[in-house]
Amino acid sequence: AVYVRDESGRAILANTAYYQLTRRTPGEVMGRTNDEMFDEETARVLDAQDREAWDSGHVVYFEQETRDARISAEWQLKSKAPVSMPDGSRYLVCTSSDITQLKRAVTSVERSKQFVETLINAVPQAIFVKDEEGRWIMVNEPFLRFGDYKLVNLLGRTNREIYGPE
Repeated sequence: AVYVRDESGRAILANTAYYQLTRRTPGEVMGRTNDEMFDEETARVLDAQDREAWDSGHVVYFEQETRDARISAEWQLKSKAPVSMPDGSRYLVCTSSDITQLKRAVTSVERSKQFVETLINAVPQAIFVKDEEGRWIMVNEPFLRFGDYKLVNLLGRTNREIYGPE
């Protein structure tokens, strides 16, 4: 979804994807500010994002959980970029993408990882896992205790990086 706001914060342009995302009509969007379009909390968050973009002078990105029930995406990735025209007028060009499925997938992977970590930590024997390049990617607590290792010294490294050349 793409939309543009003028310096006063009023929407002056929006594409069909924006209307679908926000479940609003052009009449509910065009010429309106965040305060006029959204609930108080959502408007406050959006205004803060707009100020950050204006103040930075360059494109900024936001990952935002949606609180407005009318918006079709639970999670959005937004970009906001201030643009100056030759006549001196300035606009905020904004995009918004639905990243709900991505966030759900990440949450699922995190839950699976937590399950595996809980499971291998419940085993009393020392366990470690390395990837195809020989990098340590997982060790359980008994392994750390057995060798008096620190997790930060192992993960993502190979034996050569940890112990030096053999």
